[in-house]
Amino acid sequence: TEYQSVSFKSVTKSGSDIEETSEKSEESAEDKKTNAAESLDKLCEYIKQVLGEKVLEVKKTSRLAESPVCLSIPEGGMEIRFERFMIENKQLNEARPKIFEINQNHKIIKKLSDEIMAENFDKNEISKKKIDETIKLLFAQANIIEGEPVPDIKEYANNINKLIELSLVA
Repeated sequence: TEYQSVSFKSVTKSGSDIEETSEKSEESAEDKKTNAAESLDKLCEYIKQVLGEKVLEVKKTSRLAESPVCLSIPEGGMEIRFERFMIENKQLNEARPKIFEINQNHKIIKKLSDEIMAENFDKNEISKKKIDETIKLLFAQANIIEGEPVPDIKEYANNINKLIELSLVA
């Protein structure tokens, strides 16, 4: 669909032009942030490892303003609300895994990235546990924001409790 020769595109689709526009203006700044980019790539890999089959892929984005994460669909994929409609009407058995996008400029994501890049991260079980629980909570948050059900409400409540415990211990 177009309006005055500008095409409309769903914001729930991954790879939107919004990212391309902001990335072009920040190319020179990105040259200075290669280490940050590498740590974000490592974070994406780690998040995919933690979430496994729950997500299609994990990628960084700059299209989010305030939220640390969001769910999106691959190019050519079924819109999230239409997929929910199909499931409710028993035309589809289950939801397809979505793309989990992380806001590379958000404080939470930057902190997670710093924690993963820390020298003793693999050996520090408390830190690793805290990061894993935070990732699971962010995934549940992305589902809630999108109007999707939390995949496992009991696990969600347990993760909140574990994070509270860990924050009180640290």
